[in-house]
Amino acid sequence: MFQMMGVVAEFERAMIVERVKAGLSRARSQGKRLGRRPVSQNVVERIREQLATGAGILKTAKALASEPNGASGQTRDAALA
Repeated sequence: MFQMMGVVAEFERAMIVERVKAGLSRARSQGKRLGRRPVSQNVVERIREQLATGAGILKTAKALASEPNGASGQTRDAALA
């Protein structure tokens, strides 16, 4: 009984994955942009300036009305450069 439920669950998951991949490829073929919107170079420079002064990531993101992930990405990018 439980084995049959597992088989059905695996099949459903495979169907979901297939539909998601098909939808993403269709969106790409229609020229839609996927993912997070890019941050302007002006905002990137302001984020790096604030982080260089010792301000935290959340405080910097809130002050510049940016996403915390965008601010933390700038610290990672600066470390790699």
